[in-house]
Amino acid sequence: MSEIRRTTRTLAWYEKEPGNRFVEETELKGADLVSLQQLFGVAYEDPMYDCYPVASIHLAQLQHYVDVDIDLGKYEYFVECRSAEV
Repeated sequence: MSEIRRTTRTLAWYEKEPGNRFVEETELKGADLVSLQQLFGVAYEDPMYDCYPVASIHLAQLQHYVDVDIDLGKYEYFVECRSAEV
């Protein structure tokens, strides 16, 4: 029996140095791949499986997809890809 995998994009944040310790992550609700590719300047063929650092130019659009305040002064943020069995 083959497994079905669901891919989601998340916003993950980490402590700034020292340590860069993982703090938390939340799903980017309603964010489609094409919109994220455009926001990060990624080619259409790229499925965005890598981690993408969030900068101030990304904030306005990303804030629509999460229920937390993004504080670039306090944490480092990345758009990441997660896969889970359905």
